[in-house]
Amino acid sequence: MILSEIGTHAHHLLRYVTNLEVSEVSAEVKSLSPEITVDDNAFLILRMSNQARGMIWVSSAATGGENGLRIRVFGSKGAIDWFQDDPNVLKFTEINQPLKIITRGSDSVSDFSYQSSRVAAGHPEGFFEAFANIYTEFAEAIV
Repeated sequence: MILSEIGTHAHHLLRYVTNLEVSEVSAEVKSLSPEITVDDNAFLILRMSNQARGMIWVSSAATGGENGLRIRVFGSKGAIDWFQDDPNVLKFTEINQPLKIITRGSDSVSDFSYQSSRVAAGHPEGFFEAFANIYTEFAEAIV
């Protein structure tokens, strides 16, 4: 169950970011809790279509981890690191260069990324939707 529920998101993100397919998988899938009857934890070791290696860990048993979707890619030219808990930030490191922090809506993003942002840099996406929810609840309360 854990692979279909959470693992599909990790697998999709892996394919989207790397443009590679998974060609082989070795996995340990089990339930870490005696009270749970379905698998709640999985460790996967992957071989990609270009022979690169990858790992996916998915768990609903990680205490304190509310979501934690994260992707880290290490390659011959550098590395990227993105974490869903801080979705407006991409960490990018080129070989022998200092870490670069790329934020949504900033001048350092691609034209496509910039045009996909609905609000200016420094304002989180979803901010306006939150106000819409408040106004909707208020309107429903007085009607």
